[in-house]
Amino acid sequence: MTRMLVLFLMSISLLHAGDIMLERMQSVVDEVSELRQRYETAVQKNESYLKRINEQERLLLKKGMGTSSIKHIQALEFENEKLKQAHETAKKQISRLQEQDDELENLVKEKDRLNASALILVEKNHSLIEQITKLKRNQKKDIPNDALVDLFYKFY
Repeated sequence: MTRMLVLFLMSISLLHAGDIMLERMQSVVDEVSELRQRYETAVQKNESYLKRINEQERLLLKKGMGTSSIKHIQALEFENEKLKQAHETAKKQISRLQEQDDELENLVKEKDRLNASALILVEKNHSLIEQITKLKRNQKKDIPNDALVDLFYKFY
């Protein structure tokens, strides 16, 4: 009876752990997707700003005023580099998430295999308990207890 309880608790905990891991993985994937969208939007805005600044820089250079724009362009280029680095980091995170997804899938398969094995063991345990109960009922007082033990080990 305690074996059944332990097996049942183990299988329930494995199922729960798999669900939690799956939820965590999904939330990380959603967050990375959001970061990727934000990065792409920022890159597009940055490119449009750079085009505007370059156009304004040309106009200012014609009028003789260009040093502040050059500094602004340099700041935007620095920001663009930071965005590129963030994009690379997001790519690495996606790769790690894919690896974790694969590992989670393997763990779920292993959990399913263990659950199936546990069910087989529980059924075997029930069968053996029924056989022992029947033998105890039918046992005559002159049959030694050792014969019952030998019979039990015979089924293993």
